[in-house]
Amino acid sequence: MEEQQKIISKPLRDKFLGGAGKAKLFDLLSLLLVMVVILSAFYFHYQLPEYIINHWNAFGQADGYGKRDNFLIFISLFMVGFYLLFKYIPKIDPKKKNYVEFANVYNIFKLALFVFFTAMFFITIFVNMRLDYLLPVNRIVAWLSGLFFIVIGVLMKHIKQNWFMGIRTPWTLSNEIVWDKTHAFGGKVFVIAGMLLIIFSYLPARYFFYYMFVFAVLILLSTFGYSYWQYKKIGDKHI
Repeated sequence: MEEQQKIISKPLRDKFLGGAGKAKLFDLLSLLLVMVVILSAFYFHYQLPEYIINHWNAFGQADGYGKRDNFLIFISLFMVGFYLLFKYIPKIDPKKKNYVEFANVYNIFKLALFVFFTAMFFITIFVNMRLDYLLPVNRIVAWLSGLFFIVIGVLMKHIKQNWFMGIRTPWTLSNEIVWDKTHAFGGKVFVIAGMLLIIFSYLPARYFFYYMFVFAVLILLSTFGYSYWQYKKIGDKHI
């Protein structure tokens, strides 16, 4: 039964992750989100107050303000800058040939990141245009962040060796087997971490920093330690 499930699931996975055409589509969707944010920044410019809320604490309370113009200019340049960064990273990476093997995964990750940025932009716009409406920003951000981490976890095992994306430790970068095993393990860690982020949003906010400590330990120490353990287990085998 397990073998049959693998046979069935692999074509479905390859249909979604395979093919250069899909990589271009994901890239185009990312560019579209960049344009949506820039055009929306122009559209909402005079509908927003001169000073807007731009930060919230763990309780979902506004604790940071800034000039509207600075925010709109920053987010527009930020989106363009990130898009260009993702566009040219594969060209300058010493392991650039590996990007062909996970081009779709790379572009899905980029798209997920831009979906997150775009969502945060519109949440900020909405809150500042509807000051009478109490939006649970802390919980919404936790859900968005948690879902983003889950997406990363699902994609993680498909990432090939490179210098810019993934779990880059001395041992994963030194051995391709260690890289693959660590990313298969790390994918599960990121999925669990994403679920924890969502759960944390329903727990008392006064313990927020304790939650984040557990979150950081789960991701950093487990993946870092696992890559070292795999390297020592496999030995110094460079392939």
